[in-house]
Amino acid sequence: MEEKVLKQLATKDDLKQMEIRLGKEFTTKKEFKELRGEVGELRGEVGELRGEVGELRGEVGELRGEVGELRGEVEELRGEVGELRGEVGELRGEVGELRGEVGELRGEVGELRGEVEELRGEVNAVINDVSELRKDSNESREEFKEFKDRTFTRFDEMIVILRRLDQERIFTIERVKRLETDVERIKRELNII
Repeated sequence: MEEKVLKQLATKDDLKQMEIRLGKEFTTKKEFKELRGEVGELRGEVGELRGEVGELRGEVGELRGEVGELRGEVEELRGEVGELRGEVGELRGEVGELRGEVGELRGEVGELRGEVEELRGEVNAVINDVSELRKDSNESREEFKEFKDRTFTRFDEMIVILRRLDQERIFTIERVKRLETDVERIKRELNII
């Protein structure tokens, strides 16, 4: 567009030569004055058009700069989106692992509860047996005391293990919930972008 406008515009030298030529060709002063006025108007129009061309060139330069900045921002955002997608993938993997671990721990807790129930049954059976043996002799009382101590010690150990496993299960469930919250937050961020 600039080139078209510039081609249509006459240079100052062209206008001067035109003015001289017209002066020779037209005999009357009136026609000469009219043409001279027209030349002046054309010179004014040329000046205005040159000014407009300058403004347009400036605007084109500004727009090119803005386009460059926007392209840079787009590239940055694409990089950030890629990083966030990678982070989401890692978090999903970790959530999957933790869910598997929670499942294993639940199974282990179930087994230990079954074992505790068996041990309670054993303890009750032993207590009954010892009660009968107590009647028979004082030696049996001493053996009963030792056996009972061992059994209750084992029972106490099992309770400690069960409590520890239950705490680990609760901690793991809370960790899974935090990770799921993080995944949801990242999904929302990705949707905003």
